[in-house]
Amino acid sequence: MAHDGVTLSKYDGISQEQARESLELPRDENLVVYTGHLYANKGVEQLVQAASDTDSSVYIVGGYKEDIQRVKSEVNVPENVTFTGFVQPSRIPKYQRAADILVATAKPDAEYYSPLKLFEYMAAGKPIVATYTDALAEVLTDDENCTFVSSGDSEEMADAIQDLLSDTDYRTRLGELNREAAKQYSWTRRAKRISDFIESKSD
Repeated sequence: MAHDGVTLSKYDGISQEQARESLELPRDENLVVYTGHLYANKGVEQLVQAASDTDSSVYIVGGYKEDIQRVKSEVNVPENVTFTGFVQPSRIPKYQRAADILVATAKPDAEYYSPLKLFEYMAAGKPIVATYTDALAEVLTDDENCTFVSSGDSEEMADAIQDLLSDTDYRTRLGELNREAAKQYSWTRRAKRISDFIESKSD
């Protein structure tokens, strides 16, 4: 399977401050953001449960109404969690750039997948807190460009988020490493890897 890719230029020229101003998000709060669908196997409930133990505003960006209602029916939603519902794809990079931390979640029984948002997160130049799966571990490395936590453990996720929020230098370093790593996953690089693979099999 060839991993997804990302258009790096979508993230150029968007500062965190500009993104927050454009989206009318708080400028003086820590923002933790998840973007994407809220299907059951995504396990976003873990982030919702962790939110109350973090010094942040948590934004769940995306999702169909029925999925949002399902999440709300399964877990208590703290006051610092906001569900935006569907947003135009063109606005997603702004939410990702506005964040201090980006979160990727998945349940252990989720099928093998290469989530597009993972590469968007990297291109946004932000630190990532992610639930560990074999698929994500092919791209991310714990303590190098992400912090892995156990799936379903909201306390561990809250601790990971708080650790990053309390260490600006570490957070900045992870974000810079992600932006650099994202260059390996541009659509052009992806196309070349696929082309090289095809050529190697035709020899």
